[in-house]
Amino acid sequence: MRTRQDIVDAARTMLGTRFHHQGRTPGVGLDCIGLGFCAGRMAGFDLPTIPADYPLIAVDDRLVRELDKYLDRVQVSGIGSTKPGMILVFEFVVKVEHGVKISLPQHIRIRTDLGFIHAWTGCGKVAEHGIDKRWADRFVCAYDYRGIIEDNDDKTVETCKNKFENNVSYGPFPKFPERKVS
Repeated sequence: MRTRQDIVDAARTMLGTRFHHQGRTPGVGLDCIGLGFCAGRMAGFDLPTIPADYPLIAVDDRLVRELDKYLDRVQVSGIGSTKPGMILVFEFVVKVEHGVKISLPQHIRIRTDLGFIHAWTGCGKVAEHGIDKRWADRFVCAYDYRGIIEDNDDKTVETCKNKFENNVSYGPFPKFPERKVS
């Protein structure tokens, strides 16, 4: 255990769990941090319980500072070169000061062969969907869980890269089969 596929498989067991800010309970309620850390623990990684004392809208770069403590930041050339099982960080405009938009890292997703799995207020639950330009433009950085064992599945990584580079998108929220959470 502790491979990229183990992470994706663990995250997929939580599909359909409702979004709950600061949620940490699969099947009951999760936010993006809860999903990322629960999937990592389910896949066999030694991860702490992340404190649930952060705001829904970022006020600083705390998200990446916390991730830097527990995960390994990976140098990638862009979202198209990320691998399944990586934690990807995205930014949002959080305020406008003197006509300048201020963006901060605020959301994480787990990369999959189909796109991403994340817990997000926009869909109200843990969902999986494809890459689109709107999300690709918000990509900040990528992380691996410490001690990850590579799957050695270059075909899956190449498929992910090709889907992005060829602008294949499943749309913002494609219809994936509903998976029951046990």
